[in-house]
Amino acid sequence: MVFPFGTYPVGSTPLVVGRSVTEAGELAERLDEYARWSGNDYGNVSRVHAIAWSDNDGTWIRHVSRTNATCVNNTPLPLDEPHRLHPGDVLAFAARLRAHVEVSAEDY
Repeated sequence: MVFPFGTYPVGSTPLVVGRSVTEAGELAERLDEYARWSGNDYGNVSRVHAIAWSDNDGTWIRHVSRTNATCVNNTPLPLDEPHRLHPGDVLAFAARLRAHVEVSAEDY
């Protein structure tokens, strides 16, 4: 997943998208730094907003926030239902945080 502040691989270990450093780790730290640097407010991104992972069947995302949407290509995801991701998909977490899906060289 490519965010404005960096690329985060999605593998068998789930990638948590959110503002909680405890849950999302480095991604949350970088989001906070980027928010300060860019002047954007990402307060509407939940502490744990979505979870992405890969398995033998593909790359998936699950929306887990009860307050603000996770969208794939402008379509809101239902709560707690896995959605398969594809290269080129555009992700939106709440109102402002965007990312897109890329395929790495290792995937070929």
